[in-house]
Amino acid sequence: MLIIYITIVALIVGYVMSLAKTRFPVWSYILVAFVGSLLGAFLSFGDSPIFLQYKFLSTETSLILFSLLTATTLLLIDKNKFKLAIVTIFVIIASVLGVFYIDSSPSDYSGLFKEELTRAGVERVGMPIEGFSAPIYLNAFPGFEEVDFDRVESLEGIYTFANGTLQYERTTGNPVTSAEDVISDRGYATLLANFSKRVGVEVRTEADIATILEKLRDADEEKASYGHEDFSIWYPEGWYPYESGPGVFFVHDSNLEIPQNTEWFALGSYFQVTVQKTSLEDVFSQNLWTDGSEFLLSKDAVLVNGMEGTKLVTAAAGAGGEILHYVFAPDGERVFILSQYPYKQGSNDTDDFERAVQTFMPNYTINR
Repeated sequence: MLIIYITIVALIVGYVMSLAKTRFPVWSYILVAFVGSLLGAFLSFGDSPIFLQYKFLSTETSLILFSLLTATTLLLIDKNKFKLAIVTIFVIIASVLGVFYIDSSPSDYSGLFKEELTRAGVERVGMPIEGFSAPIYLNAFPGFEEVDFDRVESLEGIYTFANGTLQYERTTGNPVTSAEDVISDRGYATLLANFSKRVGVEVRTEADIATILEKLRDADEEKASYGHEDFSIWYPEGWYPYESGPGVFFVHDSNLEIPQNTEWFALGSYFQVTVQKTSLEDVFSQNLWTDGSEFLLSKDAVLVNGMEGTKLVTAAAGAGGEILHYVFAPDGERVFILSQYPYKQGSNDTDDFERAVQTFMPNYTINR
């Protein structure tokens, strides 16, 4: 598909340039336009710092830009000096590239950055099934900001930061895989360029990568990890875990005494993780989370840490308000239900819960 696009660009640019002056045959304009288009496509691959520094460049725009550059150069060369024209074209291209690279951030260390960031991420939240995405890194490293992931490419899409919000957009067709939002190698290079520029660290050596990671750690808030035989989860400061049957719930009270037969609603704001060794269908049926139920307010498919799941908002039976749930069945043997009450979109407690969900990881070694 790319070669077709390269050819179309070359034909259009070459033909249009040949109409300006007839110093050379039409085919020569098309030829040099093709060379420029091909060069633009080649430079758009990999972790070129040109494309990390200059956001207006993409595979499409670089094809057109370099095709126009080469065709315009040929247009300005005297007739019957075709060899000189070719040499001049390459000299100009080299000069333009030099100008781009002078002020661009090197990406030679993006591989090391990916390796070290992944290692640190695994230490904090475990290894996601498919790999690390922007939401996982944002929750694992408070030092990251959403703007750092602007134009960061994933395996099947790209993250963009606009109007104060980080958004994800697919750029490939079907089929959709569970790894669609995992950051790609080129994405790590963009992330490195964005973050290093924001924190003012120029990456020239391996030691600079260590400085970059230290900058991330400097912004850490106090976080704790809760480990269960079936799962692990990180939770923010100000929440305290209490074991309850097949799971754990988190509240703001550091010295909670639970009266007998007390519904969780009476405890105030909380979030909870439970594990049930049953089927997903049974869980939905038993909790009346089925279509048409008066308790089910919304139901959406989600992808968290490479796990496919369901996000539900339900009415709180026996109490006022709403409950937010995330439900996962990663191995067909266990169903994990993460719930938060009272659900109020945009509230601090709900935001804390959403962040905790992004760090949730089931353990895949099950004691039978």
